[in-house]
Amino acid sequence: MPVHKELPLTRSTITGMFACLPWIGALMGTTVAAVLYSLMQWTASSEVMLAFTVIGLFALWTGGLHLDGFIDMGDAYFSYRDREKRLEILDDPRVGAFGVLAVVFLLMGKFVILHELFVQQRFALWMVLFVPFLTRVGMSFYFMSLHCSKEKGLAYFF
Repeated sequence: MPVHKELPLTRSTITGMFACLPWIGALMGTTVAAVLYSLMQWTASSEVMLAFTVIGLFALWTGGLHLDGFIDMGDAYFSYRDREKRLEILDDPRVGAFGVLAVVFLLMGKFVILHELFVQQRFALWMVLFVPFLTRVGMSFYFMSLHCSKEKGLAYFF
């Protein structure tokens, strides 16, 4: 979510940011749920369209930041290099074949799971609210409890 204001990154503002992250996730989920509800109630959208909409709206909300990180992780992890070379690969802005394959399988996996939930009528709108909220709560605990693999980048900064 773009914020067109420069904020001082002090300990208190970063702590406040982490406190707000789950609620931003809930806001994301609420808007996606509202769009889905509208599509399910007032259109004859197929399960394919609904699954695509969920994935697309969440990617739009995050600006693709999570997908970019997943691509970098795929490139580094599947390179089967030593730790130092993997850390170099994480910093490389180029996308490799392993990153592309990783994100294709991630998106296909999400699509298949969502499509099956829609087809089997097991999808519930509360899922769209609950998952983004919970993942951001988990991310906060993750940052507080684990050490970063490198001493630079967004994760290290936070």
